[in-house]
Amino acid sequence: MTSRTARAAREQDIGPVSSGVGVHASHQTSQRRSAVSRDPAVGHRSGPLSQSNRERHPTLGSRKRDAAATARFSPKWAVIQHVSYEGQGNIAPALRRARLRSVNLRPFRGDPLPRAADLLGLIVLGAPSGSADDETTKHLSAERQLISDAVGLGLPVLGICFGAQLLAVALGGHVVKDGVLEVGMGAAALTAAGRADPVLGPGTEALEVLHWHRHSYTLPPGAVRLATSHRCAEQAFRVADNVYGLQFHVEINSELAGRIADDMPDGTLESAAVARASAWGNSVLDRFLALQ
Repeated sequence: MTSRTARAAREQDIGPVSSGVGVHASHQTSQRRSAVSRDPAVGHRSGPLSQSNRERHPTLGSRKRDAAATARFSPKWAVIQHVSYEGQGNIAPALRRARLRSVNLRPFRGDPLPRAADLLGLIVLGAPSGSADDETTKHLSAERQLISDAVGLGLPVLGICFGAQLLAVALGGHVVKDGVLEVGMGAAALTAAGRADPVLGPGTEALEVLHWHRHSYTLPPGAVRLATSHRCAEQAFRVADNVYGLQFHVEINSELAGRIADDMPDGTLESAAVARASAWGNSVLDRFLALQ
């Protein structure tokens, strides 16, 4: 077991990391700046409202509190992470290109999950170990419920690797635990439905992707198989028009490859192959995020 794998195991396999920094950190920074910024209603540079300012402008404090509440609770995308040493790879830049606000959540570290009704969409990332049907790990049960609620509300949902297995189980499928190990850059092929799919299919049939799993899933009711491989029949599925489970990693890019290299067999993350998979993964993410 590598040092990084051992660290992941100590985090209870699929445990988490500190709270979503992106949205909350920027929100806190804007709050600090607002404390010393020019308030157009007051007309001069000031810190927190003085007693006399509050008396002259009684609504200023409440307006600022309302704005802070709106920024914190307005609908956004949630990205759920299951290990601390992996990042979002291609996902964060894709969300920025689509001009979508997001929060990164690490429930294995205690981050609370939002209500589905407070989200615009949901992305659930992978994990190096653990079982998606685990009933004893509280945050996994909560994640499956959040996924089910999000799908029920018609939100776009993307599950990647372990996230795809969580999605399948949340919608009535099962975990397949005796699968063949797939690790490193490899091949997958789109099915006829996959070739016609607006997110995965345009302009391609044979895929070069990053695999990192042994467990797989059975298709949930109503799901359409979109991709397969010689070693694992289930590589991608869709439910309705905007819910996707991908057993492979469309978020892979050179930065993420560097982070996980110690956990990969030698020679399985060839840089040119990573670059090709990253380019295709970016196009998939762009098309998925355009569904909302």
